[in-house]
Amino acid sequence: MLRAIEPHDLDLLYELDNADECRAVTSTPNFYSRHTLEQYLASQCFEDPWKSEQLRLAVPLSPQDTTAVGFIDLTSIAARERRAEVGLCIAPAYRRQGRAKAALTEMADFAHRHLNLHLLYAIIPITNTPSLHTFAAAGYQEVARLPEWVLQSEKYTTAAIFQRILG
Repeated sequence: MLRAIEPHDLDLLYELDNADECRAVTSTPNFYSRHTLEQYLASQCFEDPWKSEQLRLAVPLSPQDTTAVGFIDLTSIAARERRAEVGLCIAPAYRRQGRAKAALTEMADFAHRHLNLHLLYAIIPITNTPSLHTFAAAGYQEVARLPEWVLQSEKYTTAAIFQRILG
């Protein structure tokens, strides 16, 4: 179901990468211009994930309708440790429909079978209850808490580390 990002995904990519609720949980607080994202689509998103240490895939509406409704990323891909950080953002109209859980499950399978990764992890602010529940439902376990790890609205928030051992 997950698929490569296509040039026609630019509008959704621009919307989600600049949405406050998605930017708030990333380590990159920057806004992205259309031009920057066009350049990314033209080159970087097709790089070897081992070289770029990242992989971004589109989450389609359904197997029959491949219209993107979100994106899922592997970042900080570490070849030696065989692990990567996972993150995702689904468009608001398509949340709470099981798409995030399905995407996390499919990405775990892909990461294990095609990238030979041992584990995936996510760092989630404890204030993001929907994400905490989604990762738990997708087979991730909370393994640690990081006090005052995430800056949200000028206040530091504790983050939880969730991981899923693959295979």
